[in-house]
Amino acid sequence: MLGRVLPVVSGYFFALAADLLALVLTHFLSPWLVPSPFPFFVAAIALSAWFYGVGAGLFSTLLATLVTNYFFLPPLYVLTLGKEDVSRLGLFLLVAGIAVSLMRAQRLAAEAQSRLGAIVASSDDAIVGLSLDGLVTSWNAGAAHMYGYSGDEVIGHPISRIILSDFQFQMKEILSSIRLGETTRQFETIHRDKAEKPIDVSITISPIRNKEGHISGASMIARDITGRKQAEKKLQGYTEQLQLLSRRLVDVQENERRFIASELHDEIGQTLTGLKLIMEVAPHLPPDAMGEKLAQAQQLVTDLFEQVSRLTLDLRPPMLDDLGLLPTLLWHFKRYTDVTGIKVLFQHAGIENKRFPTEIETATYRIIQEALTNVARHASADQVMVWVVDDSQGLNIQIMDNGEGFDFSSTLLSGKASGLVGIRERAELLGGSLTVQSDPGQGTRLEVDFPPEKLMVAPLEG
Repeated sequence: MLGRVLPVVSGYFFALAADLLALVLTHFLSPWLVPSPFPFFVAAIALSAWFYGVGAGLFSTLLATLVTNYFFLPPLYVLTLGKEDVSRLGLFLLVAGIAVSLMRAQRLAAEAQSRLGAIVASSDDAIVGLSLDGLVTSWNAGAAHMYGYSGDEVIGHPISRIILSDFQFQMKEILSSIRLGETTRQFETIHRDKAEKPIDVSITISPIRNKEGHISGASMIARDITGRKQAEKKLQGYTEQLQLLSRRLVDVQENERRFIASELHDEIGQTLTGLKLIMEVAPHLPPDAMGEKLAQAQQLVTDLFEQVSRLTLDLRPPMLDDLGLLPTLLWHFKRYTDVTGIKVLFQHAGIENKRFPTEIETATYRIIQEALTNVARHASADQVMVWVVDDSQGLNIQIMDNGEGFDFSSTLLSGKASGLVGIRERAELLGGSLTVQSDPGQGTRLEVDFPPEKLMVAPLEG
């Protein structure tokens, strides 16, 4: 409240002081300089209106009217008016009103200009004034920050300093259209800063007109969109990666179907065919031969159960859901060694009596399973070491063999690393990462890390 009252009171005091000064100047100087008592008061009114607005100007006008009537219009020292004095005061009030209006209009224009200047100066966007020849005429703080040049370094120089050579002709065409009064639509281009670093920018260029309405230059507003462009490229990369993962998912599904079909046809189908033949022949055999056939049938049923169990375990071991990661890995390592003859040295920490989210347990099991399958197929190794550690840094998985090794870069480019690609995709889908170290004759080391926020470890019950 006080902050709003003080400027008003100050304005009235200023108007009073201005009128008193006008009174003194008129009293001492008007006999020699001015034939009328009003000019100094008009000046006082104009100053009051300029600095403190219409209210102070009107207050100054009222005081000036009373003072000039009392001190300078006959009869002196009496507040009475003759016909001639009325016309003179009327003319004075008209001039004073015009002065107040002009001062108010000029003050509003100055304030608007000041606000506009403040907006331009404080804008984060680069706002640059240009001549029609492409010379820089103004350069705000946003432009200095964006391009690295101070105003002194660029004002009076061609704008081409910040424009890549491939876009120089584009700017000339734009300035030609500006001469015709056209406003360019917003467009995107590439500029460069003082260090020659490219900047993605969104540009709008508009004509500047002088008081007569003629086009005298152009204003360029540039916004740095480098961050947005980088985000768009990253998003495009994610989109392409998602499309690749979708294709890989289809391939994986088809491979799994092909594997299941092959297992059903080659093993389970053959076992069922043998069982069918025995069941068809057995009724026609003598009793002693029938007993032998029934024993064969019983063995085929036993083999069939084993084949179905093995197929189920290959697809997804039930113990992964029932018992968790550690027991399943221990079972898998024993089975892997029994089948391949490759010894597995397993070390673990922080995963005992813990359950992880289903997707983490599944991904960890599949990654290790795929890595060990690659060792058996390609590495010619007789030993593989596996580490699984859960700590504050996340879940760390390492698989290292003593096999032949390979040139990772050339293998990846050749398209023969589908197993490694699958491991990387499984890891990245859950926010993890894959690191591969391998050289011919030096063995291979795979490391997968899952961040801690993906783990959500829960203790096992019992």
